[in-house]
Amino acid sequence: MPDDPILQRLDQAIAFHRNGLLPQAQSLYEQIIAVYPLHCDTMYLLGLLHLQQSQNDRSIQYFDRVISMRPKYAGAWNNRGIALCNLGQYDRAIPNFDKALELDRKQPEVWNNRGAALQSLGRFKEAIESFNRALALKHDYAEAWNNRGATWRDLGNFQEALANCQKALELRPSYPKALNNLAMILCELKRYEEALSCLDTALAAAPNYAEAWNSRGNVLWEIKRFEPAMASYNKALALNPNYSEALFNRGNTYWTEYRDYRSAVKDLEKVMQLSPEYDYAAGGLLHLRMQVGDWENFETQMAAIDAGVQAGKKVIEPFAYMALSGSPINLKLCASTQTNDGYPANPQLRSTRGRNRRKIRVGYVSGEFREQATAYLTAGLYEAHDKNQFEIVGFDNGFSDDGPTRKRLELAFDKIVDISKMDDEAAARTVGEEEIDILINLNGYFGKHRMGVFAQRPAPVQVNFLGYPGTLGASYIDYIVADEIVIPRGEARFYSEAIAWLPDTYQVNDSRRDEVGSTTRAEHGLPDKVFVFCSFNQGYKLTPTMFDIWMRILANTHGSVLWILESNKEFAQHLRQAALERGIQSNRIIFAPIVRADQHLARMTLADLFLDTLPCNAHTTASDALWAGLPLVTCCGKAFAGRVATSILKAMNLPELVAGNLKDYEALAIDLANDSGKLLRIRKAIGLRRHGSALFDTARYTRHLEAAYRKMWDIYQSGGAPQNFGV
Repeated sequence: MPDDPILQRLDQAIAFHRNGLLPQAQSLYEQIIAVYPLHCDTMYLLGLLHLQQSQNDRSIQYFDRVISMRPKYAGAWNNRGIALCNLGQYDRAIPNFDKALELDRKQPEVWNNRGAALQSLGRFKEAIESFNRALALKHDYAEAWNNRGATWRDLGNFQEALANCQKALELRPSYPKALNNLAMILCELKRYEEALSCLDTALAAAPNYAEAWNSRGNVLWEIKRFEPAMASYNKALALNPNYSEALFNRGNTYWTEYRDYRSAVKDLEKVMQLSPEYDYAAGGLLHLRMQVGDWENFETQMAAIDAGVQAGKKVIEPFAYMALSGSPINLKLCASTQTNDGYPANPQLRSTRGRNRRKIRVGYVSGEFREQATAYLTAGLYEAHDKNQFEIVGFDNGFSDDGPTRKRLELAFDKIVDISKMDDEAAARTVGEEEIDILINLNGYFGKHRMGVFAQRPAPVQVNFLGYPGTLGASYIDYIVADEIVIPRGEARFYSEAIAWLPDTYQVNDSRRDEVGSTTRAEHGLPDKVFVFCSFNQGYKLTPTMFDIWMRILANTHGSVLWILESNKEFAQHLRQAALERGIQSNRIIFAPIVRADQHLARMTLADLFLDTLPCNAHTTASDALWAGLPLVTCCGKAFAGRVATSILKAMNLPELVAGNLKDYEALAIDLANDSGKLLRIRKAIGLRRHGSALFDTARYTRHLEAAYRKMWDIYQSGGAPQNFGV
């Protein structure tokens, strides 16, 4: 057999293989297998050759045949694991690496591969252990240093991540993967110019490195250089048209920065085709469709997302899900999944229990200390705080627009600290240096949030308040501010936070807000002498079920029209078509553009009845409507976000505007539209109660919230764990 001419050609095949002449090598390998179908080494080399060409399924077939002949062939187990990783089947890959290590535990490459698979599964601590084993066997293993750095980054330990990547680059200068990883860590640390420099170096060494082009797009996106960011994503996709991450990033940028719905949905649909379980892609795609009123296959998509949430998968982000789900247990699962994935607890706090001083220091963290809904609601609160008992500090994660609301806030706070350019660790350290006792999270998962700061536990008591109407699913958020409508006493199990129940409503309002101006229907394209229903909620809150109800309401109120906020042009187009499909002429729907807050309040006076949405109600918009004297009909939902309008109406002593189910909601809206006397009495009641109600009594609200803060602080100072309580 050694003199067999076929086998003598194996050396020639291996030479072709080593020199990158893969078709020639494959031809010779296959000739050998045709004669000797049980030649294990050739079979193994064919598996490697297919693996190198990303023909992963084919390579696995060859490795399976090798293992069937030689079960103790460690290399075949290892490479079979690599092929499975390439297919995204990390959970199936790990037993292959374990088998290779069972056969030979002194293989640093296998430990490294195993660590990479564990990292991809989010099992970061186990991944670190595997990389440690690889580096113990081979201390100059640049790939393992880099991979361990990437895992430390996933764990939020950016200093450790930085040190590991720098070690990889010390061992292998201009190592593109390490430079790319280092750039992403520097981006997390908000050292953007350094990150771009790293990527430029990586791309100089490897101009066809698609991952680095994608990373470059991400860094440029962070510093709001959107055109070059798009150019970088386009370059990444020119190199690899099936690059899911770049498609996802480009699709989001098409929508958020250019409002190009068609391009955005095309990219996200392709992500779903290529990688059906790509993190948050299914939810991102549905949220995008909801923004434009595209409800095709809505029920099917929702069922898949609900199933994914229940399975603990990263299918949708909490803010998007809040507008779609009325299930408090599912909402908690969704928030916990996001928190555990992106913002795991990483406490750095030195205990301040027992600190005894006259004033409690409260820090408010927000990305919206400017002309924005949260600031409109809270401006009076900051002004009304008892400065003899509280010191209040604003931690600004956004920017100043120099508007009138910002000027009010600057006078109301003892100080405002800009954390927008700080990484999470630096921002948390800054909170600690300010000796904050109670740190308030005004964003949760809404807007430009800083959950990573709260994850480091910079303050002894941390509170979820106002901005995100639901649980954050985070062990390091101690309390959520609520009332007994948005969170009934028997439903505390659906919240990871302890609950502080306020007596009237959880929602603060500003009694100093401007009086409502005047305008005319003609100025807004509204017909005279017809009944005007309106809804000024954002488009993503409108489900096909609610739209069906609204169309039936129009059908049962002769000549009425529906006035809706025009979130975007596609939204208007889709809704006009949807109305026609439901037998309603499209001219009975009138769209209102987005305008300044004072103009928005003034135009609300022109409508006759506000129709609320479910499962997510109007929140700030509901208070705006009542301030403008506009009656609002709502339906009390099953979760926090679907009960806010009920809370607001009851704080105005208007329980007659709350329906217990959607059937009653529909009947109530039709009844009010057809009974002008009843509606007029309600409008008069709103006008009379506006200044005397609990809803718009900022001083009363502030005293209640301060009582809650004192209770939280007393519980902490006494050594107790956070606990539910009512004020």
